[in-house]
Amino acid sequence: MTLTFEQARLQAAADIRARYSSISTWDAAVLDQVVEALGSTGRPFSMNDIRLIVPEDSCRNAGLYFHGLLGRDPELLRVTGEEKSINDRAHGKPVKTYVLTKAGRRFIAERRATRTTEAAGRSAAA
Repeated sequence: MTLTFEQARLQAAADIRARYSSISTWDAAVLDQVVEALGSTGRPFSMNDIRLIVPEDSCRNAGLYFHGLLGRDPELLRVTGEEKSINDRAHGKPVKTYVLTKAGRRFIAERRATRTTEAAGRSAAA
């Protein structure tokens, strides 16, 4: 079967998400909160903004986190441009800027609700 460009892009994005699904539940929760807060303004944000808020350990996983949100249908994050990285180790390389879409807000809210339900179930079982 021949894939269209868009089908191939979505398939590749799903493959990347599967490979990079090693983010801890804690880091995903922290990054969800930060992306939701930054995205709620409607203004573009980048890894530079996240780096100023999130502990270094969670920052190391932020790239994997973003790969998990990009390339989905419906679109969760929209790339709006680039800016120079503030990370010294990046040596001024560009980082993407994003806006959080309505679908992205719903996705993060649903993920937070699932985590809350699972935590309540663990507490009840203990």
